[in-house]
Amino acid sequence: MPGANDGLIATVFLAPPSYDLMGIPIHAYGDPYTQTNYRGSSGFGNPLWQAQYNEFSEKNQRFFGNAHVNYKTNFGSEAHTLNVKYMLGTDTYQINYTNMQSYGHQDGQGSINLRGYTVTSFNSLLTATYEWRINEDLIFDALLGNEFVDNYKKYYRQQGTDFSFSGFNHMNNILTYVNTEERTRNRTVGFFGSASLAYRNMLYLNVTGRNDYISTMPTGNHSFFYPSLSVGFILTELESLQNDILTFAKVRASYAEIGMAAEEYFADYYTKGTFSGGFLSGITIGYPVNGQVGIKNPLQHMIPISNRKIPVPMK
Repeated sequence: MPGANDGLIATVFLAPPSYDLMGIPIHAYGDPYTQTNYRGSSGFGNPLWQAQYNEFSEKNQRFFGNAHVNYKTNFGSEAHTLNVKYMLGTDTYQINYTNMQSYGHQDGQGSINLRGYTVTSFNSLLTATYEWRINEDLIFDALLGNEFVDNYKKYYRQQGTDFSFSGFNHMNNILTYVNTEERTRNRTVGFFGSASLAYRNMLYLNVTGRNDYISTMPTGNHSFFYPSLSVGFILTELESLQNDILTFAKVRASYAEIGMAAEEYFADYYTKGTFSGGFLSGITIGYPVNGQVGIKNPLQHMIPISNRKIPVPMK
């Protein structure tokens, strides 16, 4: 990226009124890679030359879509209803950054910095709901489902300095370069279900459960189950409590567990500071210390987070 001296703004605003930036050629005659400028220092660049030969760009690409199918039947009876739905979706995007300083930038051989991200998400969801009207007073509902989530991330960076020759600003023309690439992937597979019973639109019982398998957790702890149970009673459905003053009253009690797993693991969550001066130099924190490591296996003892709640609200 441009610095203080070779930035376009600094060069334009510091130009003397007597210097015609737009009229004077931006490079030497017959040599497009030798800039002309009102400053003799190589730290200052011609703003028009930089705009024409250097590149600082960002390019984005994205694709997303989803599809679903649905099947519904009542088995030839008004008392039974089955609804099966399957949904499939994906979302992927790519961002590419190019920071290129052409051959001749600051009277040097230029440099190039390429970096980018690719992120892809895939989701699959299958659900089957069933309703059974047992009689006029009693209704039973059930749900079974499966969910699959896959997330993929890729980061790359290519840094190079000094083009071998002018006119070909490409990484293949670089004398010294460094490549970096990082990839992460995580998957979640979940199975869930629920069952509920309603009596006269007055008394409700509901039970749910879900079991997830998380790839970011260690093998022994990558599966966890979290259920819930709730009971609700609408008091105002009782004939003895129906009046014009109290139009609605409900009592509900529930028990629920909430599970949450870890994100992708990174080796260091902190930056190692350095110091120097006098007779001392080194880093501010580092392991091992006296033969003791800071942590042996950070994933070995990880377990999913589980929260339990027992609310008893009244309306």
